[in-house]
Amino acid sequence: MNGLNQITIVILAKNEAGMISECLASCARFTHRVVIDSGSTDATTAIAINAGAQVIAHPFTTFRDVRAFALTQVTTPWIFFVDADERPSPGLIEWISTTIPESEWDGIRIPRHNILLGEWVRFSGWSPDYQLRLCRVAVSQMGEQSVHESIEVAGPVLSLPATGESYLTHYTCQDLGVYLSKINHYTSIEAQDRQTDVAFKTTGMAIISRSLGMFTQTLFHHKGYKDGPRGVIVGVLNMVGSLMLMIKIWEIRRRHEL
Repeated sequence: MNGLNQITIVILAKNEAGMISECLASCARFTHRVVIDSGSTDATTAIAINAGAQVIAHPFTTFRDVRAFALTQVTTPWIFFVDADERPSPGLIEWISTTIPESEWDGIRIPRHNILLGEWVRFSGWSPDYQLRLCRVAVSQMGEQSVHESIEVAGPVLSLPATGESYLTHYTCQDLGVYLSKINHYTSIEAQDRQTDVAFKTTGMAIISRSLGMFTQTLFHHKGYKDGPRGVIVGVLNMVGSLMLMIKIWEIRRRHEL
């Protein structure tokens, strides 16, 4: 039995015309491919339809909510979430094809190769970057977080080898300006979730300490120095993301006090 026929590929998209074609092509062996489009104004939907994918329109609220909606749209036993800027490796697709039909697992954690400005970041806390994306629909639900959202699986979960041929390639940053825009978007959503979290202290010293800590942790604890200039870039991006998040939480709390 071909395991690929038991799985629906689900891609969340909004204005992904530059990425969606290659993503769908990398998943061409899967019979069922669905694009959940949240109001694209570019050619995303036309490209997806021309590639043979089913397109379902659904407004964006949070990443968690859109993925939860996707779980209700799938008719196959398994779902495989793939982002528009990700590509499953040939080894991963072959593993799924031969293993899933007889699998005793209900979820599969897949290592991800994050590509920053053309090269795989092997340290800096970005590797192996396991993602639980492939799971049985009947025993899966979304966790509570709105961003950096996670799937919760009731049954046993398998983690694929971090050094094997089965992985997702993630083109996480091809343009620093675009990546900074993503950080701005994600931190705005996360700040809403974290506004009452007492672990996120928003005194001036706490904001500075947490942000600088993200930089030093990336370079030294996660050995980002081994990634050379890219490790420094990841450290700076992590610091900027932390700083933006903390300031936005501070803004929300201050607004509620007025």
